[in-house]
Amino acid sequence: MGLASPLRLFTAGNVDDGKSTLIGRLLYDSRSLYEDHLLSLQRDSAKKGSTTLDYSLLTDGLMAEREQGITIDVAYRYFSTSQRDFILADTPGHEQYTRNMVTAASQADVLLLVLSVERPLSLQARRHSVIASLLGIKQFVVAINKLDLVGYSQEAFKKIQNEYKQFALNLAMDHLHFIPISALQGDNIVDRSDRMIWYQGTSLLKYLETLVLPHHSNSVWRFPVQYVLRPEIGGRFYAGTLERGILKKGEETVCLSTGQKTCIQTILYREQEIEEAKEGQAIAIQLETQMDVGRGSFFAPPKDLPMILVEMEAFLIWMDSKRFSGTSSYLLMHTTQTVFAEIKEIQYVIDVQTLEKKQAKALCFNDIARVSLVLQKPIFADLYKDSRTTGSFLLIDPHTYRTLGAGLIESSDSKEGSLHQKKISVQKGCIIWFTGLPGSGKTTLARALEKALIERGKFVYVLDGDILRKGLSSDLGFSLEDRKENMRRVAEVASLFMDAGCIAIVALIAPLRSEREAIRLKLPENRFWEIYLSTPLSCCEERDPKSQYQKARQGIIADFTGISSPYEPPQNPELILDTSILSVQTCLEQILNRLSL
Repeated sequence: MGLASPLRLFTAGNVDDGKSTLIGRLLYDSRSLYEDHLLSLQRDSAKKGSTTLDYSLLTDGLMAEREQGITIDVAYRYFSTSQRDFILADTPGHEQYTRNMVTAASQADVLLLVLSVERPLSLQARRHSVIASLLGIKQFVVAINKLDLVGYSQEAFKKIQNEYKQFALNLAMDHLHFIPISALQGDNIVDRSDRMIWYQGTSLLKYLETLVLPHHSNSVWRFPVQYVLRPEIGGRFYAGTLERGILKKGEETVCLSTGQKTCIQTILYREQEIEEAKEGQAIAIQLETQMDVGRGSFFAPPKDLPMILVEMEAFLIWMDSKRFSGTSSYLLMHTTQTVFAEIKEIQYVIDVQTLEKKQAKALCFNDIARVSLVLQKPIFADLYKDSRTTGSFLLIDPHTYRTLGAGLIESSDSKEGSLHQKKISVQKGCIIWFTGLPGSGKTTLARALEKALIERGKFVYVLDGDILRKGLSSDLGFSLEDRKENMRRVAEVASLFMDAGCIAIVALIAPLRSEREAIRLKLPENRFWEIYLSTPLSCCEERDPKSQYQKARQGIIADFTGISSPYEPPQNPELILDTSILSVQTCLEQILNRLSL
């Protein structure tokens, strides 16, 4: 008989309940450690003044973890027995590292929940259980730890077991199994313990070796494009990860971005041609018909298309310390697609203590909620229950690029069907860049244009140089090199907004002509619009709302554009406006007419 299928599992539970010690003991007792790891464990344990081995050191790899005595990052361990291969993730128990646990759980088959007899069922253990259930984990193994502290009491084990069973009644799982253990002493980890003769089950390792995973027969493939390749062998290849199913050479496909149908001519994997690709493989495909598509495009079989979503409902795990309330625009990252999205409604928040659905007007750190979202442009997706990868997304702060939340798609406003049956009007993104001396009116005109375009039903975002300096470029000064780096960062952010179908309005001095032209050359034709505010220096200096010119003249501010640092006007801008003689309204009318917005 061959090996059982590889098992991906992750630990969860509260801090100090013994997750890292359990994994260390499992690796040690199953003889899965190399000699150098064993010597390192002995040395590190001695450094801590321990007369016995500290098994938690095998997974607490970061210096910060060892200093604080907690797990911070996800520690992955790969080991094998004669029965099975294992990929095991030790996740943090601390509340502020829940996002790390979510990352590990999204790739796992089994939850190994560690509970301690020292405390009642903790809030974090409950939260981890709810998240694991939402993430589609169907196999729960609950290891009730530290039984050596209560004399290996069956009553103590039963108390925790019954408490968890009651809590888990409303969790979506297929199997729930309990094992009494002492990670520190090694009881019921690899071998059955003689100190708990009342327990008739197998050891933890034996149970995991023989655990049967459900078989998922899912041949419906999904291929989002990450980038386009033009290799030496000729032609155009579309590269990315096959997120689902099996893709075969010669199969018919449709590009959801354009609606064009064609067939798969070639599949490359590790620079070699193959007949079929499997889920999770990074591949490149060549089509029988050349198409003008790029990152964010999506290929699928014509007879089984994903959903085309502009509105959807999802479970959202809020991961940011700053709470959400009201309406804000975020970047939604789904496979290789990035679009703007808003949380239209918080339907309810799950109380992780009672699993009740509670009304809420705001989302706080670690809240789990069902929400309604509206997208600025459509994405191609599946329900999370059908596909973990094409059914999940991240919400990103567009200013700081912090991950704010992880989402699982539950339902939508649309059904799978022919692209020709669903016509969607998508705004074409572009960058409008206001450049000119300080005080020339860049921000004033940018805000006025933003308001006018919103009133016309356009999706717009203003990237203001002063605001970006306080966040995105707070580490930069005003030297020539720092100015170049600031421009590069702003251009990258603006390009992402443009790719998401947004009109990105940039209000930034950008004094170097060559840098502005370099940005233009990187973008598709007619997607970069440069508006030069030619307002004379004398007028800008007269306005001087922040007294910066005065300070520059006095030598208080160094490298100030127009005084001690040069400004290079554009040679061929789309529009030139002198705000010393033109009103805001007149400038606005000229912009709208010139750009046909």
